[in-house]
Amino acid sequence: MQRKKESFSKTISRFPFAFTLLLILGALMMRNGMRAEWSEAVPAICHPSWLLAATRFATGIDAMVVGVCLAYIDDNIPITAAAIRLVTFLMVTPGFMVGRLMAMWLGG
Repeated sequence: MQRKKESFSKTISRFPFAFTLLLILGALMMRNGMRAEWSEAVPAICHPSWLLAATRFATGIDAMVVGVCLAYIDDNIPITAAAIRLVTFLMVTPGFMVGRLMAMWLGG
């Protein structure tokens, strides 16, 4: 069993797909956001489909790595998944509410 863990960690350290892909996507989004003027900013709806596909791919790899890691440490996956869902809900809901208020305040 120890041999498999070492093999898995070596494989992940050689191929940091998720981190690299998310780093590139984040850098591109920051560059585009800083480069555009407010009057010529591209609406979020007009993002190219390849960017959405690349984000979906990176998210899938990230979720797979988390699932494999949880299985390796013999964690209670249903409880962990429920905790992740709860924390995500508690963080995203106020974000949407504040975003709506900010849009009304800024006239968007």
